[in-house]
Amino acid sequence: MYFIFALIIYFAYKQYSGKNNGHYGFIKFVSIFFFSTSALRHMFCSVDTWGYIRNLQNSFNKSWTEIFDYFWINYFQPGIYGKDPGYYVFEKALGSITSEPQIFFLILALLVFLPIYHIWRNYSASTFQTLVSALFYLTFFYAYVPNSAARQAIAIGFVLMAYLAYERKTKKGYILSALLVFVASLFHQSALIVLSIPIACFVFKKPKLLIYGSIVAFVTMLFVYQMVGEFLGAYNEVYDRYNEVGYYASVGRKPYLSIIFYALFFFIVLLNYRYETEYERYKILYVGGALSFVLMPILWLDPSAVRLVSYFGIWFSLLVPHSIDIAPAKHRTTYVMIVLAALFLRLLISQSNYAFFWQDIPMPSVYL
Repeated sequence: MYFIFALIIYFAYKQYSGKNNGHYGFIKFVSIFFFSTSALRHMFCSVDTWGYIRNLQNSFNKSWTEIFDYFWINYFQPGIYGKDPGYYVFEKALGSITSEPQIFFLILALLVFLPIYHIWRNYSASTFQTLVSALFYLTFFYAYVPNSAARQAIAIGFVLMAYLAYERKTKKGYILSALLVFVASLFHQSALIVLSIPIACFVFKKPKLLIYGSIVAFVTMLFVYQMVGEFLGAYNEVYDRYNEVGYYASVGRKPYLSIIFYALFFFIVLLNYRYETEYERYKILYVGGALSFVLMPILWLDPSAVRLVSYFGIWFSLLVPHSIDIAPAKHRTTYVMIVLAALFLRLLISQSNYAFFWQDIPMPSVYL
C-alpha cells in the first residue's frame, strides 16, 4: 500500500510541478494526504496501535488521583509504577470524551503533520525537494510515526514545534523551544536527545567538520550499536526488549538495505556540501541530518529504534534534495535518478501493514 501512496504523491508532483504557486500547493497536498491516510487507518494495522486503543478504551479504570500522585515518579523513575506520565494525562482526558479510534488517530496525525507542513514551507525550496522529503518520510518513518508509536508520535509533534520555535533565533523562541522539548519528554523521555541539536549547531561553525565527523561516528556506530542499545535498554524497557537475544535473530534478517541507502544518500551530501553558500540558513538541515545518519545503525539492534532516528529524520529528508539542488547541474539528473530509484525500491520490497478502517483485517495474533 505504501508503494501506491508513493505513486500517488509522485503523480501529484507531476501535476503541481512548474505551475504558479505549484510548490505550496504540492506541500498542502502531501500534508493533507499524509494526515488523511494516517487518520483513516485501521486500528489493527499494528500490534502497538491496537494496544493503544485498548488502553484508551480502558482509561476509565485509572483515576486522576493515581495519575498525578505518581506523575513525577513516573517521569524521574520510569518503570516503578509506569512511565511517560504526560501520555497518561492525554489518554485519560481523551478517554473521558471519546475512545473512537479515528479521533485518536486524527489527533496524532495533526500533531505530527501540521508542524511538518510548516517545516516544508520554511525549508523546502522547490517542489522536487518536497517530493523527496515526502517519499523519504513515507519510506523510513511513516509506518512508525505516527502510525504505530503513539506516545512518541506526540513527543515528536512537540519536538517539531520546538524546531520551529528554535529557528526563530530569538530569546523567546529559544525559551519556547526548551519548554516544548520538556513537554515532549513527558510523553517519551527519548525526546531529550534533540537537545543535541543546539549544541551541535554551536560547535560546527562550518559544514566540513560536521560532515566528516558524522562519517567517522557512523562507521563507529556500525561496531558499537549493541553497546548503545544496552545503554538505552538500561534506561527504557522499549529498547531492552531484544538486547539479549536480538530481534533480528528471531526474524532472520537485518535492515541492511536501509543502512546502505542512508549511507548512499549521505554520500551525495558529502559530494556537494562544498557548494553550500547559505550554511547558516540551512545549518539545522545539516546538523539534524547528520544526527539522523549517525543514529541509523542502531536499527540493527531493534526496528523500534527507528523512532530515535525519526527525531531528526525530517532534516535528513530535506538535506538530501537540498544537496542535489546545490550540486553542479551536470550531476543533478544522476543524483535524482539514484535517490528516487532507491526510495521506490525500498517501498516496493518492504512489507506494508496499512489498511483503511473500513477494510476487514484480522486482529493482531498476539491478542487472540
